[in-house]
Amino acid sequence: MAKKRISEEQARKIVAEVAKGAKPADLAKKYGFSLGTYYNWRAKFGAAKPKKAAAKKAAPKKAAPKKAAAEKAAPKKAVVKKAAPKKRGRKPGRKRGRKPAAKKTVATRSSASSATAIKNQILGLQSQIASMEAKIKELKMAYADAVFK
Repeated sequence: MAKKRISEEQARKIVAEVAKGAKPADLAKKYGFSLGTYYNWRAKFGAAKPKKAAAKKAAPKKAAPKKAAAEKAAPKKAVVKKAAPKKRGRKPGRKRGRKPAAKKTVATRSSASSATAIKNQILGLQSQIASMEAKIKELKMAYADAVFK
C-alpha cells in the first residue's frame, strides 16, 4: 500500500483552517492535495462549511419576513398544484436508450438504367482486379530476380 502523504492529524488541521476562513484551493496548492481529497476529509472529520455556518447565524433575522410571505402564498400554490395534470414518464412500448430498428432496403430491378449502372461497376472492378493481378506478377518476377542473382 502506498504511503499517505498527509496524516489524519494534518488533514484535521487543514479542515479546521478552512472552517476558520482559508480557501481550500490555496491550501490544496500549499500542501499538495486535490480539492476532492479535501471534501472527503471534510465529510470524514465533520467540519462545518464556513459559508453555511455564517448563513445559519444570519438566517433567523431574515427568515421571519420570508416565512410570513410564504404562508400567505401557500394556499394559492396548493390550488395551482391540484389543477395541473400529472406528467407521464416515457411513452409506453418504447424501451429506454434504444433506437427503433432501421428499415432494411432491398435493391429492386425496376429500371434498366440501374441494371446497366451495376453492370458497368462490375466491369470496372473486374478490370481493376486484372490490373492488380498483372502488378502482382511483375512484383513476383522482380523479387525472384533480386533474390536469385
